[in-house]
Amino acid sequence: MGNVFNPADAALFNEMIYDTGLVEVGMMGKRFTRVDRSGVDNRQTLLDRVEEIEIDIDMGVVSADLINERQEALNKIHEMDNVEALDCM
Repeated sequence: MGNVFNPADAALFNEMIYDTGLVEVGMMGKRFTRVDRSGVDNRQTLLDRVEEIEIDIDMGVVSADLINERQEALNKIHEMDNVEALDCM
């Protein structure tokens, strides 16, 4: 079972992507997804949360707590980058 591909729906979706100016951001691979030693994919979870927060902000949902949560997530991602860089040395 599964969904049946509908070319008309696909065309509408692609038109929406084009009309809104969205582009695919290549966020694949080690740099953007890291599984820590316990096997939990914290990096992707953090990236997903930052994206959710930024969507909220774009929609006008803004609070100090939301901004702080975003900054904390970005700081953790930055720390992961530093650890990964040291691992590569």
